[in-house]
Amino acid sequence: MRVEDTGVIDKEGRIYLKENIRRVSKLNPGTPVMIVAEEGKIMILKKPSVADKYRGCFKVKKEFKELLRDVDEAIKLFSRKEAMGELK
Repeated sequence: MRVEDTGVIDKEGRIYLKENIRRVSKLNPGTPVMIVAEEGKIMILKKPSVADKYRGCFKVKKEFKELLRDVDEAIKLFSRKEAMGELK
């Protein structure tokens, strides 16, 4: 979906992005962005997180997925017991 709108640069050099622009581009307060400038043009791009950038690079074999779930559950159990002072 493409949305176009107008804006103004204030004295401090800030540009206000209206709600419809933020919603379509999925830009929320605190979202890291990359700003690319060319002659007469500025692009604001959502900067991908490291997790997003490398998602899918490493594949876990099907037989290890159950093992990973077991390890995750063991860590949660250990953490609960430690928090309750049951481990010494």
